[in-house]
Amino acid sequence: MGSVAAIVVRDRPATIADVSGSVLFSPANSSRWETARIGQVLYRGDQLLTHSPDGGALVIFNDGNIAFRLEDDSLVTLNARWNHVFKKGSGGLFLSQGTLRAETQGGVSENYTRMRIDTPTAWADIQGTRLIVQVLNEQLATLVSSLSGEVHIKAKTDQAVIYMDDANPVKSKDFIISENETMIVYAGSGSQPSLSLSNHQGRVKDRITGNGVGHVLVHVAGNPALFAETNRDGYFEISSSAVNGELVIAGATSQVSGDLELITQVGQVRGQVLDFFNYQGVEDIKVFPLGNPALTTSTGSNGAFVIQELPVGTHTLIVSGRGYLPTIAEVTISQGVRRALGQIRLVPLESELNFLPIIINDFRQYP
Repeated sequence: MGSVAAIVVRDRPATIADVSGSVLFSPANSSRWETARIGQVLYRGDQLLTHSPDGGALVIFNDGNIAFRLEDDSLVTLNARWNHVFKKGSGGLFLSQGTLRAETQGGVSENYTRMRIDTPTAWADIQGTRLIVQVLNEQLATLVSSLSGEVHIKAKTDQAVIYMDDANPVKSKDFIISENETMIVYAGSGSQPSLSLSNHQGRVKDRITGNGVGHVLVHVAGNPALFAETNRDGYFEISSSAVNGELVIAGATSQVSGDLELITQVGQVRGQVLDFFNYQGVEDIKVFPLGNPALTTSTGSNGAFVIQELPVGTHTLIVSGRGYLPTIAEVTISQGVRRALGQIRLVPLESELNFLPIIINDFRQYP
């Protein structure tokens, strides 16, 4: 019997073509970080870390088929292999945080252009495509925008929720987006989260007089261990995380009819969405708190929006619409306060088509 030649599969190296600002490099399986430099070759397991402001790196796989730009405050790990017998391979990247812009060359049928971008919540497979991937909200969410071609996106867990540009959840955990479309994969709950009782205050009042009644015990139905006693004005607060259920008035005297009033702690946020280049208001842009699409609102003709009754606390707002690169805005809400975010500028996706400034085919090193 004739011998069978071994298939040679090894790392698919890449080269740092450009750097700006602060960019650090760490070799595979090492905790050592050093300054990254132009011309440096990267191998499987190597990491790049960029810092703000203006930290960035342009990296090109040495076969010339895949390039990506890492923006500031981003961390990526290379995970790519190349088959030297069949001249095929796959580009693999794990984006832990931040923003990555990627481009592959060739048609969708060419296996060697295949690339997978891995994030904490999703996988994105691309061929012959330009796209932007963002990891945000402490790694709980992945935003993928297609600039050209198709991107195959799959959520990593059954609990994850996928949103399209219109902020409507998608039932499938396996989806394809096309040019100028954006998808958001969120690892949290897709339903409107219930407010914990620690986010509520309450008051027990006499039904006839309307006055508060003190020294009355209020507890959660089915869980009497979670209770509070009203003060002299009838106010109470039950301190516990993520507790849901009806409240029961216990120990009330005969003159108390048992009226219970919950005072939900909410505030309001407003702002305006503008086109990044012409400063014109952008209509029909969706704005919603991540993980709470029930509070979705849309911008008007001048780009203005308002979200009423946003629960007290810190929220990540997703600002997204077809044809624009999504962005986020952090907002902290206090009881009864109207917060103004000011102007939020969105970049048109079509302006991102030439984000790679050099011809990546010049970097072909494989025969």
